[in-house]
Amino acid sequence: MERFETDAVKIQARKELEKLILNGKIYHLETNEIAKEILATFNELDDGKIGKVCEIVIRHYLTPTSKRYGVTKNDKWYCDVKILRGGRYLKVEIKTACGELQKVSFCDFMVYCPVVDFNNPLQTQFFVIPKDDFLQIMDCNNYAGSGQVTRRKSSTAGKLVISFQSFWSETRPKQSRKLADYIWSNCERYETIEEWK
Repeated sequence: MERFETDAVKIQARKELEKLILNGKIYHLETNEIAKEILATFNELDDGKIGKVCEIVIRHYLTPTSKRYGVTKNDKWYCDVKILRGGRYLKVEIKTACGELQKVSFCDFMVYCPVVDFNNPLQTQFFVIPKDDFLQIMDCNNYAGSGQVTRRKSSTAGKLVISFQSFWSETRPKQSRKLADYIWSNCERYETIEEWK
């Protein structure tokens, strides 16, 4: 049931993006302004709205004609977007903050932003990290602080999933600042999507 709700929300965000395109607004707005316009249409209580909106906007930034929603007709997960580079398609997963990492194994690259700031263009905030490097960052053996980078937990559908732990930000002041510093210092070693594209 949750997957269908998430798909409906992604479809809603995509429709809002299409309205901006049809009205010609998208050509005059920065990616963060587009995201704010779409975000305003979401329910305030939706905890995942920032990630869902950013995924749609970043996907559009990377491939403006993409209409993929992340799941095929036969319920098989695939990456958020495919990008043609060097004669082959690269599978890219888009992720913000923390949460489930269920699709990492299917992708070639993670496009990741630890904390989104809607006052700056999104393409300057998302880092492009090769999948194997991202998995190394998430490996608890590489983190010297207390606690864990990831943990195994049951999803709402009852499946065992790997989840990326919460870390400090202005909206999560009680979470680990050491983990936040570890994540940021690792991400900043990689190009942003603006540099990578």
